[in-house]
Amino acid sequence: MNGKRERILHSAFHLFTTRGFHDTPTSLIAREAGVANGTLFNHFATKEDLINQLYLASKESLVTAMKEKVDPKDDIRSQILTIWRNSMNWALKNPEQFNFFRQYSNSPFILNETREEGRQQFVPFISILEKGIETHVLKPVSIDLMLSIISGIISSTVEVLFRGAPGKPSGEIMEKAFMMLWDSIKI
Repeated sequence: MNGKRERILHSAFHLFTTRGFHDTPTSLIAREAGVANGTLFNHFATKEDLINQLYLASKESLVTAMKEKVDPKDDIRSQILTIWRNSMNWALKNPEQFNFFRQYSNSPFILNETREEGRQQFVPFISILEKGIETHVLKPVSIDLMLSIISGIISSTVEVLFRGAPGKPSGEIMEKAFMMLWDSIKI
């Protein structure tokens, strides 16, 4: 990734999550990235294009992390547990990307084409869920509902971890939250 483009993305992640879309002019993003405003537009046609690229970049980063050490030979629960841990660790290591994704995943600024491109990145994980449904390990519900449930529990758990839970180690919180997740999707 180009150094200037990467700095623009990093600055935009931070500014969009702290100031919002409308209160983040491209001139501020460029200034924070240490580039000229014209340079921003050399990489992104519009502010809307930038936010769509951020959406895809955050999904790509998450998917890359989610894939680590997932063994297709493992049972469905073990695969989902690995994906869960990877997702949680990614969110804790990348709070700006996580917060951006959480804030903008349902935003009207994200184009339907961008959403579909992002969804395609999740095909390997969707396949695991479909296999779990087909083999009667997971509840026979729509994949969209299952993904929404998983996403919601991840988001809630990360929020608790970001705030800090007095007297509870983060590993314990993550494991208990996974048990709640597993109980909600398994047969």
